[in-house]
Amino acid sequence: MENERVVVKGTPENNKIAWIMLIVGIVLVIVSFGVAGYVFSFCDGYKYLGLGYGEWVTWHIIYDSFGAFYRAQFFNFACYYGYVLIIGIIVAIAGFMIKVNTEKCEITVTVSRIYGKLKDGNDVEIPLNQVTGIHPCSFDGISISSISGQTSNFYLMANREEIMKGLSFLLANGWAQTGVSGNFEQTGDAAKIKQYKELLDAGVISQEEFDAKKKQSLGL
Repeated sequence: MENERVVVKGTPENNKIAWIMLIVGIVLVIVSFGVAGYVFSFCDGYKYLGLGYGEWVTWHIIYDSFGAFYRAQFFNFACYYGYVLIIGIIVAIAGFMIKVNTEKCEITVTVSRIYGKLKDGNDVEIPLNQVTGIHPCSFDGISISSISGQTSNFYLMANREEIMKGLSFLLANGWAQTGVSGNFEQTGDAAKIKQYKELLDAGVISQEEFDAKKKQSLGL
């Protein structure tokens, strides 16, 4: 909208939890191959010779190649590298999915509406006069519900507290109803100046605008 005042804009951040999970998963995969290589080269396995007889020899004597050993003993709990590999892959995939599904969000709050992008990349717009609740949610996110029954979650906002403070102020002071000038039902110059100061503290107006409104109210 033309000349629409932006109160606060979300500052996206990287999902640290997702990155940690990705790194841990990749490390576990690497460790799995490292452990398998060590077991194959230096640890003993039982080689069956027939007729109930056998002997303990290193795994590389039993198998012709590392690949053959890796596949054959994948679920051998004594070697355990297969379980480490599975856990590593699961953790890495979970981290990747969390990253993909939380780092696309954008949010901008103006004096009349909230707009941005959700985790799926779809655009969303919520008029302030349709907002019924705002709450913090997981992954440093903000959850906004509206009269339509829809709940929009904006994840990974580095300035989440600033956004919630600005929204709370707008909703508490009548901006959701007017969307232009706020609620100035109180009379008297002192009351108006006080409300302009609240707008200044919330970042809705600038210091220059506050000074101008103050002079106007005082007739200077």
